[in-house]
Amino acid sequence: MTSKPPITRSENRVQVFISSVMDDEMKAWRVAAVEALQPVPYLFTWAFEFTPPSSEAVDTAYLRKVRESQFVLWLAGASTTTPVRNEVSEALRTHRRLLVFRLPFEERDAATLALLEATPEKWSPELDSIEEFQTVLRDAIADEVVRVLEEVPSLAPLAQYERLGRESRARCASRWVMAGIERSEALAWAGDATVSPLPARLQDRQAMGLLTLVGGMGAGKSLCADRWFQQCVSWSADDHEAPVPVYLEAGDVSLPLLDAIRVGAKDLGDVDV
Repeated sequence: MTSKPPITRSENRVQVFISSVMDDEMKAWRVAAVEALQPVPYLFTWAFEFTPPSSEAVDTAYLRKVRESQFVLWLAGASTTTPVRNEVSEALRTHRRLLVFRLPFEERDAATLALLEATPEKWSPELDSIEEFQTVLRDAIADEVVRVLEEVPSLAPLAQYERLGRESRARCASRWVMAGIERSEALAWAGDATVSPLPARLQDRQAMGLLTLVGGMGAGKSLCADRWFQQCVSWSADDHEAPVPVYLEAGDVSLPLLDAIRVGAKDLGDVDV
């Protein structure tokens, strides 16, 4: 019996182009960018040093790859070369989604400052480490994917679920930072559901009714609530019959509670069903 040919995906992966000066100072940052995005199954990261030999002229290949990419990442270091200026200019000219990351270099040359001034997109904050850069990079790509999904009506709720989950993880990270944890470590913890895991009661998807968390100040009630909210978001994104997750801060509720819930759920589902 002959075996069936394998089923292959019908669409190519989303291409991400890495633009930066290629020197010893930037090598580690370029590698970090590729490593950060490599686990994402729908992304392909194009970086010159990780591609095979080609008969195509280098400058032509660079600009063609910029045009073929859905995302262009400019890693802004201490200096800027003509190829980098051309790549960023081509990204702007062809309306690629350009993301600019300002790496921690004390001084930048005039060419770099001028190119930063010419890029209208929002820059990243000044980054302090490779770990922080990787976290910010993954978050930036996730934000862009959400924006794309929100433009497709049938996929808009999925984009909202992604947003809710990210906002909840950010609240977790903020609490840890306020407690004295380094920002990069707090962000890593926020993305790891095994850090501050939920009690069994909150992992039961069939649990119904009102649940009240009781504990002293600093016991972790808010953290537990956000971890539970993240779990509920995941359930709802995977199953359209699951309850709609709505996060409300008591101090922000000025409407009758049910009206506030309807407002919070308006892009996710019908809470009156």
